Formats: sequence, C-alpha cells, structure tokens
Amino acid sequence: DDENDDDEITAAALTSLGRRLCLEKKELDRADTVLQRAMRFYTRDPEHDKIRFSYTLAWLGAVQHAQEKAVTAEGLMRE
Repeated sequence: DDENDDDEITAAALTSLGRRLCLEKKELDRADTVLQRAMRFYTRDPEHDKIRFSYTLAWLGAVQHAQEKAVTAEGLMRE
C-alpha cells in the first residue's frame, strides 16, 4: 500500500502543478501533460477520491479551454 500512497501523492502534486501552469497561462502543453498523468491515477479507481478526481478533471478542462480546444474542454467539463 505504500506504493499506492506514493502514487496518490504524486497525482496530487501533478494536479497542483497543472493548476498553477494553467492559472499562469504558461506552458499549457506541459500543464496538459501533467494533468493527464494525474488522471491516469484517478481513473484507475474514480470512486476512491471523487473530489480529487473531479478537481483534476476540471483543471484538465480549463487547460483545454485555454488552448482553445472548446469541444474537448466541453466534453471534460460535462464528464
């Protein structure tokens, strides 16, 4: 279980980094990449922590919106 804890900490850190990059409107491609990595953890068991799952998903949608990928952003926000 220690390995799973490390994954969860890493996913939370990646979400924070993606959020910061999105808010600064810097390196949006990198923000997308780190948020996608965090989502890989959360999609393994979305019931595990619904709040963090939805928070990461929302920021991923915000990055897509900032990159002017409206259709992708809307799909993520609806999910």
